[in-house]
Amino acid sequence: MTKDRVANILQTTHYRPNIDIDVLVEKSLIIISNGTLWMHDLIQELGKEIVRCESPDEPGGCSWLWLKEDIFHVLIDSAGTEKVEGIFFNSSPDKEDNVKVNFEAFSKMRNLRLLYIDNVHLPQGLSFLSSELRLMNWLGYPLKFMPRNFHPNKLVELIMPRSHIKQLWEGVWSLEWLRIIDLSDSKELIMTLDFARVSNLEKLILKGCTKLSKIGNLSQSSSPRLQLLSVLDKLFMFSKGLCKTARLFPSCIHNVPFEMIIRDFSTRTSISMFGL
Repeated sequence: MTKDRVANILQTTHYRPNIDIDVLVEKSLIIISNGTLWMHDLIQELGKEIVRCESPDEPGGCSWLWLKEDIFHVLIDSAGTEKVEGIFFNSSPDKEDNVKVNFEAFSKMRNLRLLYIDNVHLPQGLSFLSSELRLMNWLGYPLKFMPRNFHPNKLVELIMPRSHIKQLWEGVWSLEWLRIIDLSDSKELIMTLDFARVSNLEKLILKGCTKLSKIGNLSQSSSPRLQLLSVLDKLFMFSKGLCKTARLFPSCIHNVPFEMIIRDFSTRTSISMFGL
């Protein structure tokens, strides 16, 4: 993960992590190579041992969870607590663990900030997700909707490829922190966000969303191209891929040539537009 991406995820209104990252580099606790942050395996193991000591007998009392058996225990038995800030679970690519998660699995994890998980099932649905979430990376999210009480106003990255999501959260939220949306191959997705509320979005990936009928909710405008660019001012990567439905774009920009959009983004450092 790049330094800028890490900084965006950790940053809050009152905390700027770049200085702390630079200090860790100076102390040789991390290195930056080609823009990517790296940490030596031994330092990672030391950090994990420190976390284990936070709650040796009950993993639900630790700030971070990464061992499969600990995560299964916490999610199946609803054993998580407000101490949990991060969960990282990446199942084996050649084996689906087929975990059936409790309806209230996340209900006590109110300070959860980082969630990286895949191939879990929610047969009874999901009652709660922490509104402190900064990173939500959930491969194959199995529900059609987010929990109603989920407030995404602190979310920086929403990465849910191959999900069953039909529509993202309802309501009017300030989404100024949101930088990345990846809903690729979400076959049930029919509508995205109102992008007027996601002005800092940098990457939007919707390839393979074959039922998607509408992107955003832009109003009619005498200058639709400028309206699109002003709403998504920070966007440098847009991939729509196999989104084939006729009403993919709002009517106000339906006939705007994409080469015009690319030309207006020519001052960006990079832009990739696939399938256009």
